[in-house]
Amino acid sequence: MAEMTQNNTAEVNLQRFAEQIDKEPLHSPFLEWVGGCPERLSRFVMAGELADCRPILFATSRNRLYRVVLRAETSEKPAREAAASEIVTGVHEVKFYAQSCAVESVAKTDVAAVNNISGCPQGQMRIALTGGKVWQLENIVAGRVHDFAQDVRPRAITAAGYDSTVRGEFPQLLDPDHAEEIDALRYWMQKGHLSHYEYDDANPAYPKAGK
Repeated sequence: MAEMTQNNTAEVNLQRFAEQIDKEPLHSPFLEWVGGCPERLSRFVMAGELADCRPILFATSRNRLYRVVLRAETSEKPAREAAASEIVTGVHEVKFYAQSCAVESVAKTDVAAVNNISGCPQGQMRIALTGGKVWQLENIVAGRVHDFAQDVRPRAITAAGYDSTVRGEFPQLLDPDHAEEIDALRYWMQKGHLSHYEYDDANPAYPKAGK
């Protein structure tokens, strides 16, 4: 069963990767890592080579942000990777899912801000981590930059009170896909801007008749 799940994850990852990084010369060196990653990946952007820098792939899963550096040789640790490990804090772990790539990852909860966003060609993005350091994505040549930024940006979902004061409701958010919107609706209801009936009607997690 575990092997079947892993095979399905690899198939989904490779399909999404090919759809978002659709230039064959760019995505082919990273196929080994994408297919071997045990997490289901969501978004991809790729920074092209500048001077002596190798291509860098940035990817997201549900909970993590990945920075994947292509090695020149399997035994080599790229200078850019070594420099990045020195200047970037908040990196929880370094994993090697493929011998051809060196991988750093951080939890999405460690992303403090995402700004300076511009799309391809020659796109860019600045990802600030909670430790005060920055991942600067420059010369992005492939991928949906704005969708990637939306996936990575911090989400505040603690504006409303969750103290079991509403009869029959749980104090916590149970639907992570709609948590931010549910939190905003609940906050507006608690501030008196909409009724409980309107909250129920607008709540995306509640089934609606005729839909």
